[in-house]
Amino acid sequence: MSLPQGIAARVALVNGSFDLPDQTKQAMGRIREAVAACSQQLAQIAATAAFDEARLTAALDMLQAVKNTACDAVLLPYALK
Repeated sequence: MSLPQGIAARVALVNGSFDLPDQTKQAMGRIREAVAACSQQLAQIAATAAFDEARLTAALDMLQAVKNTACDAVLLPYALK
């Protein structure tokens, strides 16, 4: 029995490194920059106002997940090549 292509691609994503074109590497860099800018802005806002540390930590964890998911989106097309 073979795995569905989506599952096989994700297994490859976890286990592998890929020969990526420059445009994909640049896209991943831009994703990281965009999410980093958002996290830095949240930190700056938190420095000027009262905040709940647990909820801010959760928000930053979500941003990390957004970054990972967006980077995976540009990696998945190369996972089975």
